Amino acid sequence: MAGSSGQGSRSASETAPADAATAGTARVGPAIVSLVRPLNGSIAAAAVLVGAFVAQRPTAWVPAALGALAAFCAAAGANALNDFFDRETDRVNRPGRPVPAGRIAPSTARAVGIAGYAAALAFAAALAWRGGAGVHVFGLVVAWVVLTVLYSVALEGVAIVGNVVVAAVASSPLLMGGMTQGNTTAVILPFWLAFLIHLVREIVKDGEDLEGDRATGLRTFAVAAGPHASLAAARLVAILAMALAIVPYARGIFGPGYLAVIVLVEGILAWRFVLSRPEPVRESFAGLSRALKVVMVLGLAAFVAGVL
Repeated sequence: MAGSSGQGSRSASETAPADAATAGTARVGPAIVSLVRPLNGSIAAAAVLVGAFVAQRPTAWVPAALGALAAFCAAAGANALNDFFDRETDRVNRPGRPVPAGRIAPSTARAVGIAGYAAALAFAAALAWRGGAGVHVFGLVVAWVVLTVLYSVALEGVAIVGNVVVAAVASSPLLMGGMTQGNTTAVILPFWLAFLIHLVREIVKDGEDLEGDRATGLRTFAVAAGPHASLAAARLVAILAMALAIVPYARGIFGPGYLAVIVLVEGILAWRFVLSRPEPVRESFAGLSRALKVVMVLGLAAFVAGVL
């Protein structure tokens, strides 16, 4: 009995650290998924594939896939690193995020960000090794890394400048798609449309994050000009995007399929930014941000439908 009891105690003490490690891994895994925001990365990857399809048919899918993987990993790295730098403002703006919620250590978030960037560069390097326009793709990924790090470190609190930088990076996967096919001309207009929608969303997100940004001393446009001015600026850019969205069909660049989807996009933008006049409170900004994400996905669908 004594031997059995002793062995039982020893077994429990030996298995406890393993159980704790397993539990820790189980907690960290979902936190990392939340940290990298795979939906955002998936939209970036889809934009590369859409840009490639619009630029050339039949599409060379291998370089397009490498570009899409690079875009996904770069977005994951940028999101993780931004959460590392935003951990103080997120205590107010987004306390449920993995770092301020204590589900993941800041150092882990930084390591995940670096790993995401490294993977993006590796996929882009593989594309560059294939020759052709792959070198340009690699250069674009390097620019993504530099600009997103610069944004997290210094530009996030610079009114409008930070918004423009993020909008340019977020819309450029469409250009990457064209690069993988050796034709960026076909995706210039889609890039500018995407840029305007991303710019609207960045301005809206500043309004959503106003409280925490103000508390930590960031001088975003919403902090500098106020929530009403922020909403007015977002509305103005949204109306500009709505006007530009008609051009590809009017000029015969995209066919009736594009028009069918873009009418839905125009309806959402008109409803949220022209017909309704939401109060500039955090909940209103959050609702606008969600609607704009739907618009982004529909916009990609419109580009595809326009060339079918």
